[in-house]
Amino acid sequence: MGNNQFWQTSKVIYESWAQVVEWALTNDEYHKLGIQYNSITALDYNHEAGKQTWRRNQNNWEYSPVFIDMIDDFNQRNGGINGIIWQQGSLDYPNDRITGYTLSYINFNILCNSYGLSSLHEAIKNHKLSGVTDNDVDELFSLYW
Repeated sequence: MGNNQFWQTSKVIYESWAQVVEWALTNDEYHKLGIQYNSITALDYNHEAGKQTWRRNQNNWEYSPVFIDMIDDFNQRNGGINGIIWQQGSLDYPNDRITGYTLSYINFNILCNSYGLSSLHEAIKNHKLSGVTDNDVDELFSLYW
């Protein structure tokens, strides 16, 4: 992303991207350490301890889980983390039925066309993975509108 594009981009895009990079790197590092030390507490995309709870915060979306939701297989609307159970079905959490994207794919195919939530929404629809539908993308973004 060039300097001009960065300044034209909504804070929710670049802060959410920073969050997913931090999340992925931390998960990868702890997963490697867990394997090295044969620990059952290793964080991993598919282990509940590696999930994050994100919810609507007074319509303030400077940070969002949107990129994490594209990678992980955890739907915040349907569960809990580390024994903390929240109200299932709560509209305060994204309904995330999308999974399987990688940081690399998002970076090279989606971010370059995303300046705000509307353009991110369209870029994801234009670069759907197999099994992801327009309805899945619409449902994920319904929390942000």
